[in-house]
Amino acid sequence: MRAARHVIPIAAAVAVGATALSCFFGIDPDAPRFSCATGEDCGAGFECRPQAAGGGRCYRAGECTDELCDDLDNNCDGQVDEGFDLAKDPANCGACGNACGDGARCSDGHCREARCADGADNDQDGRPDCEDEEDCPLGGDCAADAGLNCGLQAPDAGGDADAGTDAGTDAGTPDAGPLQRACVPRESECSNGADDDLDGRADCEDPDCEGLTCANRKTCSGGNCQ
Repeated sequence: MRAARHVIPIAAAVAVGATALSCFFGIDPDAPRFSCATGEDCGAGFECRPQAAGGGRCYRAGECTDELCDDLDNNCDGQVDEGFDLAKDPANCGACGNACGDGARCSDGHCREARCADGADNDQDGRPDCEDEEDCPLGGDCAADAGLNCGLQAPDAGGDADAGTDAGTDAGTPDAGPLQRACVPRESECSNGADDDLDGRADCEDPDCEGLTCANRKTCSGGNCQ
């Protein structure tokens, strides 16, 4: 008479095998990858990558790359898109891959007008320069005079005799205080190396100087003195 044979279900055998491996190799059965402390723990063709939460995990050599802003954990540290500030990053403003155009900045996750005197709608909101009241205060006031553009000036055009400040105009140097967006005369001196209208561009770099005389009796053309 044959002895009864005990058949172990396949699933049970796999579970037993996994338990044995976890005891022998230090595998966390609840983790998708082997845990490790050094590369030797992972075996040939694999590397041990430190995790932001602590410890390490085994990854195939060459699988991990520099972190990109793409909703993936490219550098294999257990985090996604770390190092990217979507509130301020002009290349990833508000979302990965949402880049602000030239002349726009990223603020609070939105592209905003940064140059208010170049005739362009840099943040693509349908309102160029001073017409963009939120990003370039004073609204369209400057547009009424071809000789003015949106630039920056001191809040008070003159200095007070005492230590205080006010919003008026008096004799002397400008009062201390942050520069404010205002309608200012357009750039006209195109060879002094200065951003006279404080719009972020100096001399021939400023479109206001196009066709005007610059250094060595040359002419501003295409943003250059030539």
